[in-house]
Amino acid sequence: MKSISKNNRQSTTVGKWLGLFAVFYCSILLACSSLPTSYRKTPNKLIRDVTAIISYKKKIGISPIYNFSSIKNQNLEKIIEQALIDSIKLHCKNALVITPQDPGYSKFLISPPKLTNGVIDNFSFSNKGRSEGYNAIVSGALTSITTREERKGIWWFRKKHYYLQTLIFIDSYDPYDAAKIYSEPLMVEFEIRGEDAKKINAGDEIELPLLKETIKKMAEDAGDGICTAVSSRIWKGFVTTSNLKEVTLSCGELQGIKSGNQFEAYNSARITEGYGEQKFFVPGYKIGEIEINQVHSNRSNGKVLTKDPIPEGSVVIPKFE
Repeated sequence: MKSISKNNRQSTTVGKWLGLFAVFYCSILLACSSLPTSYRKTPNKLIRDVTAIISYKKKIGISPIYNFSSIKNQNLEKIIEQALIDSIKLHCKNALVITPQDPGYSKFLISPPKLTNGVIDNFSFSNKGRSEGYNAIVSGALTSITTREERKGIWWFRKKHYYLQTLIFIDSYDPYDAAKIYSEPLMVEFEIRGEDAKKINAGDEIELPLLKETIKKMAEDAGDGICTAVSSRIWKGFVTTSNLKEVTLSCGELQGIKSGNQFEAYNSARITEGYGEQKFFVPGYKIGEIEINQVHSNRSNGKVLTKDPIPEGSVVIPKFE
């Protein structure tokens, strides 16, 4: 019995040393990483084709990124915005991407409509997007940058460690049904020096290169995710005006529309209410067909090929032979 007990003690001691070595090895690996350990994403180098059907380009509108954090003097929102734009242009191959820097930028994108509870009114936002031919609209904000402290260590070796927490929200809506097709709260935390934490809490100017590098990577990954979501949905157009035998669509030459193109029209008059005062368009049944006979840069006119008129607000998709 004594020999068994001794062997058990030796095994336990070896196990403890192996465990300590494993912890030490992992800490070295994490310390050598360039990005904070709380933010990781598997690399994805695929370029997605969002032309959908035939050669129609999906129109993606990007709202300005707003900064609601306590750090206002480092243009962090501009870093996020530009990284997001660059990523969407890279991953959404052949999409028509509309940015705040473009001439003729849509005014409704500058300040998205809000509900009484302060969140974006996705229905009104999407309805505006429909009227200007958008297939996806993107909004986002740097919500907060805060610090926290934590004591770490063993017994009398415990000391304070300071951390910076950053929260970013980026959402994308499909005007077809007013639903979010991408919604990702992006949060990162990494350790900083105590003096830096005090400056941030006091509102003093401070340079944090790792923060800028991290939020840039977060925005790039969000752009990648948005393109994945956009590419999963087929191209659609929207009827903005209608009479008995003529309709106008909010898409045109810039999206690849040509005279002679034919589309099927679907009812989109039904609306349903969801959680938190939000409303959504309900996809409907086929109500007719149209053929384009006049094309402009951002709109086109077409004649109704079927018996019944096609009402304003209807959704069109390319007709298959």
